[in-house]
Amino acid sequence: FASRDSFLTMSEPLKAWHTFFNVYEQYEFAVPMSRAGDCLESLNKVLYTEGDARKGFRAPALVRFIGAEDIYLSNSYGEPVMFVNIEDHISHNTDIGNPYHGDGNPEFKRVVETFLDTCQARMHWGKSGWDGFQPCYDGTKDYP
Repeated sequence: FASRDSFLTMSEPLKAWHTFFNVYEQYEFAVPMSRAGDCLESLNKVLYTEGDARKGFRAPALVRFIGAEDIYLSNSYGEPVMFVNIEDHISHNTDIGNPYHGDGNPEFKRVVETFLDTCQARMHWGKSGWDGFQPCYDGTKDYP
């Protein structure tokens, strides 16, 4: 019992509720540390100063830092990275933002595009976004 208390847990009924009523997509970006400062400055502009993209979010971003690895397909290949995990809770949960009823979540999309274009981030191999933002991915650009 003591080891179970050391983990955050969710009851089965609550998990079932979240599975059905809180559908979302999770994206994660690996930003090279050499670009992290400029990236955060650009994101701040898109989210708060020059834009209002913060309206496209219902959960805070998660940030973690990973050292450089020599594994060729690692997102931190060649230099340390700042991983930023963001979630789109709007596109699938509202009529306005539902991709079948509108244009999804344009504020969220602007932030994703900032990560890919301005921040030159690599997308996490196992998370969402490949079909919509990099459908014809060319690995030779990110992994020369």
